[in-house]
Amino acid sequence: MSRIRSLFARIVLLPMLLGGSPHAAQHHQARSTASRDAASRTIEGRGALAQVEIHGHSVPEPKEPSEQAPASKPASPAPGPDSSSEVCPRGPSPLAGKCPAKAVGFNVEKLPSTIELEGGVELEGIKGYLVTVAPAVRATYVVPDGSALPVDCTRLRRYMEQVCNEGHSSCADMRKLAEQCETAPPTCEALSLTSKLTGRALRFPLYTLEEWDRLIPTRLKVNANWFDVGGVASVGDIPNYPHNVPCSDIFGLSVSEGHVVSGDNPDIVGDVRNDLDALVVRDVEADDGRRVQDLQIVEHQHIPSFRGASAAVGGFILMKDGRVKRLSELPSSVKGNATGARTAIGLSQDRNTLYIMVVQGGDRTAQMTARQITLYLKARGAYDVMSLDNSGSSQLVFEGEILTQKGDKDQRNNPVYRPIPNFFGIE
Repeated sequence: MSRIRSLFARIVLLPMLLGGSPHAAQHHQARSTASRDAASRTIEGRGALAQVEIHGHSVPEPKEPSEQAPASKPASPAPGPDSSSEVCPRGPSPLAGKCPAKAVGFNVEKLPSTIELEGGVELEGIKGYLVTVAPAVRATYVVPDGSALPVDCTRLRRYMEQVCNEGHSSCADMRKLAEQCETAPPTCEALSLTSKLTGRALRFPLYTLEEWDRLIPTRLKVNANWFDVGGVASVGDIPNYPHNVPCSDIFGLSVSEGHVVSGDNPDIVGDVRNDLDALVVRDVEADDGRRVQDLQIVEHQHIPSFRGASAAVGGFILMKDGRVKRLSELPSSVKGNATGARTAIGLSQDRNTLYIMVVQGGDRTAQMTARQITLYLKARGAYDVMSLDNSGSSQLVFEGEILTQKGDKDQRNNPVYRPIPNFFGIE
């Protein structure tokens, strides 16, 4: 993956994808669609709220089609006998076969106590989960646009206490918003917070994955993009960031219901800007007129060429076309040689089996490097692998239950779940 963008890519390709700057979120009546019935929810225990619409900017058509895009309409999954092993066969087009007419299968398994990797490497004591979703073309994929959702009142109160203790000029306004939060919770737009790291607006509320699942239930949910933890401009160091702030900014591409929520902003580590790749989902028409989902893990430089994305999340590619990236090829954001909690997502070569793996964090838990999690997913059948955000962000929810243990710490060093600005959900 090339992480050095040309001037042409900055000036020409990026506007093609974004179609303008994201506009301010507004409260109004939500859309109601069969495939996105979870797009708007009322927050339980936070007062009566109006429904809000998930919205943003549409992904425009590019001038040139992607070389990776299917050249013709894929064949639709056709009726057939139910079989746990029968999925769309491989071929020139990843969807150009016949699939059994069956519901999407979710296979959730705990990682084995001993993990054997190629080269005779054995890992002991790893805790986490591997989820296999097939046929992936039949699933529904959900990525939220949180910009119109209200903030968490507890985190708003913690932030208010910080700015008031500093004697900051925003203290009175924050105190008023915090006092009214239970009955009239504000959005991040109303707080007008700006990133100390990038100068961008902090537009997205932070929730743990469990809290996100109460807001927007999906059968499976995993943490997604890297996000801004650099602090709030004009405010001093906030202890236990991001637990004590209500809002953040998303790094990399995030698309919700065909609308760009977050564009091309990179993750910043010191003086290094790391451009994120993406998992892109497109709702495409099969040869019989039926709609199926086409999933691709796309290198950063090719993202502007992909049209019609219905959902997308950003991350860093660890393996492409069966080739595991060398440590020197991985961006610093991945911390490739460090052992830690990790979240990775993979696709089979036919792109009809989706793998989601979460190695959980916490005390007295063995963890994995980027190469190790990639090799394990490769052994299980993945052809492309992308890292999602890692460390304390790594969380997994299935059918309303949080499966991973708490992997972050609060100010008193107690284990907690980290709040995050978005997720990747599957129905």
